[in-house]
Amino acid sequence: MKNPRIALSFAATFLARADVSVNGLFISQWAITSGFAMGLTPSESMLKVVPVIVITNLISVFWAFIFGWIIDRINRVAAMTIAMGMGMIAYSLVITVDSPLDMSNLPVFILISCSAIGTVVATASLIGQEAPIRERGTVIGFSSFFGAIGILIATAVGGRLFDLSPAGPFLLIASVNAILFIASVYILIKAPGKNFKENQETL
Repeated sequence: MKNPRIALSFAATFLARADVSVNGLFISQWAITSGFAMGLTPSESMLKVVPVIVITNLISVFWAFIFGWIIDRINRVAAMTIAMGMGMIAYSLVITVDSPLDMSNLPVFILISCSAIGTVVATASLIGQEAPIRERGTVIGFSSFFGAIGILIATAVGGRLFDLSPAGPFLLIASVNAILFIASVYILIKAPGKNFKENQETL
């Protein structure tokens, strides 16, 4: 807690693992549930949702390179703020989605996938910058601990929310993104850390 940027990176690691878990588990489950209402078998539903999963993952890989390039040129906390803001918007947009089997909803899932990978990249870059050299292994290991908690909560709480509404797990992630967006803005103002020029000089 002496370094608010490391504390932020721990919280963001929690989120990064949680949103990856939500995407991996509940998009396909949503497709099966939606397909059942349309008279489709689970295998037919999965066959229809595979293009959505493939397209979103491919585009998110390209976004990872683009966002990584951006992160290398701006303050790392500012990059985290962008990632959290993007996630907050992306996951909130599921309220407009009726079914992942409808290709007209593809842009929402593309934005969700890109925000998820953006959170991973922003978190790794921030913790890589802030972790002290002599304690780097400990800091990164403790970060993984928060990631494991994120997976457990995303699956346990997300599953219960899914029973209420398929959008429930995604709105949970949107809420966490909103909280960390506010925290990122606060830290960016109060303790932004190194700027781009200082990073370049360190290297």
